This record gives sequence, C-alpha cells and structure tokens, in this order.
Amino acid sequence: SVSPLSFIRSSASLMSSTFSQSAVATKMGLRCAVASARQSLGRASSSTSLRPSSFSCWRISRAKKVLCVGGGLGVAPIFPQARAHKEAGARVIGVLGFRTRALVFWEDKFRAVCDEFIVCTDDGSAGVKGTVAEGIRQAIARHPDIEECVAIGPPMMMRGSAEATRPHGIRTVVSLNPLMIDGTGMCGGCRVTVGGETKYVCVDGPEFDAHQVDFDDLMMRLHRFTEQEQEARERWQQDCRLKELADAVAAPPATHS
Repeated sequence: SVSPLSFIRSSASLMSSTFSQSAVATKMGLRCAVASARQSLGRASSSTSLRPSSFSCWRISRAKKVLCVGGGLGVAPIFPQARAHKEAGARVIGVLGFRTRALVFWEDKFRAVCDEFIVCTDDGSAGVKGTVAEGIRQAIARHPDIEECVAIGPPMMMRGSAEATRPHGIRTVVSLNPLMIDGTGMCGGCRVTVGGETKYVCVDGPEFDAHQVDFDDLMMRLHRFTEQEQEARERWQQDCRLKELADAVAAPPATHS
C-alpha cells in the first residue's frame, strides 16, 4: 500500500516534470491570460455587467429550515455549510451518504451543528440503507416545510438529491467540480449547461440551481480525460513500486543478535 504522503510526493513530481517541459509557453500563456483578465475586469467595473455572482463565494441564505447533504468527498465541504446555516439561526437537517459503516467519519462534528442527522449507507451497515436520496425523502416526509437543500458530492449523488427535492419545489443548490484549468473562464474546460445556457464553474459558480443543471452533459464532460487519468495512475503506481524497491535495496541489512 502507498501512504497519502507518497501519493502527494509522486503527484508533485509528475506535475513538476510536466510543467518544466513547457515552462516558456506556460509563462507566455499566463501573461496573456492575466492581461486579458485585467482588461475584462476594467471594462466590467465601469459598466453594470459585473454581477456579485461573477466571482462568487457561497452566500448563506436566510432559510429557516435547511437540508445539508454530503456524499463521498462532499462530506467535508458540506460541514461548514451546515455550521454556517446553524449559526445563521436555521434549523439544520444533515444527511450524509457512505458506502459502508467503515467509511463513516465526522459523525460527532455533524451532530454538534445539526438539529437532526441522518446517515445513509449503501449496504445498510449504518443508518438508513440506500443513497442520500432516501435520507432526503425521509427528512422531507417529517419536515414538509424545508425551504432549502444544499448538496455537495459526486455528480450522480447531486443529481439524485435534485430529483428527490424537485417534486416538492424545494430550492436546491449544488456545488459543481469539473476540471478547471485557468480559473478565468477563458479555457472553457469547466463549462456546464445550466437552464439551457453555458456557464463556467470557475467564474459563474461553483454553486448552481440543481434543478437547472444538465447532469448528463456534466458527467459526459467529466469522462473526457479518462484515458489520460488512467495513464497517470499507472505511471504513479510504477513510480511507487520503483521507490519501494529502491528503499528496500538501500535499507541496511538486518542484524541478528
């Protein structure tokens, strides 16, 4: 097995090698990007085109009863959302999804900020058996006056959350995480379709109305680099095996007493 630290070091090494091969082009590209962004901001600042959401951070609503839903890697970022809504005076219902009991974490932290807390596991080893959508349905059944749902996690999980709240007309916000490259909206790598319009997650998001997001388009775009991701994973695994072999060779021989 490989430790997280080894993974970080291997990833950093790979990134460093890749960037060094195109250092000159990267510097020129960044200079052009910065210059273009400055011009755009200069024009926008003198007009009405620069909206507060153009470079948005998450704004906590004034909803009195909020459903905070997290799954997978979205469990960690949904926690400050739940805490902030609680501090704003809302009644917070937390719903977290995991594959199995062994993967459940931060249960104590969520219980400390949630008025009600529901754990869902795919295999039923903890809490409700099923996805977060089942937890959402149970929460809505008990609290038909829920005003808002915030969901963060894998695209499939966020879509399931959106479909669970749609029949009830509950405002649902999701945080999207497609691949981002320049962070200025110029590369187009993070574009998504929301309400039939093209949006750029890096500048228009990352939060969007879940009922307007085209999740099929989003998930299709997330698979664009599957082949390259697999190649990178294989290179990383090979580097790790070579390092383990080198460490084993360099290790001093065991002494026998």
